[in-house]
Amino acid sequence: MLCCNCVENSNNIHNKDWWIENIPHQTENVEKAENFEEFVNDRENSIFNHIKDNYILNVYFEFEIKIRNIVRQLGDVPNLNKKNIKNQPYLIGNEPWFYIYKGLFYTYLSLRKENIEVIELYTAVRNLVHNGGFYYHTRIPKLQLDFMNQTYTFENSKPINFLALSQIQNIYNMLLELIDLVYSNPKINSVNLIKDPIADVKFQ
Repeated sequence: MLCCNCVENSNNIHNKDWWIENIPHQTENVEKAENFEEFVNDRENSIFNHIKDNYILNVYFEFEIKIRNIVRQLGDVPNLNKKNIKNQPYLIGNEPWFYIYKGLFYTYLSLRKENIEVIELYTAVRNLVHNGGFYYHTRIPKLQLDFMNQTYTFENSKPINFLALSQIQNIYNMLLELIDLVYSNPKINSVNLIKDPIADVKFQ
């Protein structure tokens, strides 16, 4: 809906009268703007960044939910958390994401590192959205991740400058390849049903 609204009004937003008529609560800002085009560009960038951030988060969350469902269904994915491994040798799907994807991709399915590196980069990118584009970490002040034969550096308290739309698309393409590897693996495709709890939700 937000995207459709942007397309429909892409020409109108450069018209001061349109702002005053359709978004009256911005009237004062429009009239006081020293450079109206800068004002418009700022609003446009804010909207598009909001769309991009939601796009990144929504795809990530959907992927994480599906992987957790797979782990729950399998029931025998090793728990790599040394603190809990004695009492809980297998993952139940509720553990921190780190143990979920490490246990499933690396240990259970034995996928190659180059197939999984997209998860580590995507996780770092997801965390950036929560921090306004900045990287923060108390234990790892400088993080370096490999992805598609390149190394990307995240430095504490600094924003990143490599996340263009083309790079986001590369991440999604590699994520789809990873999903294909997961579902085509004999340990996964032999499962008759991977139940999604959401499917059982009923509204009165």
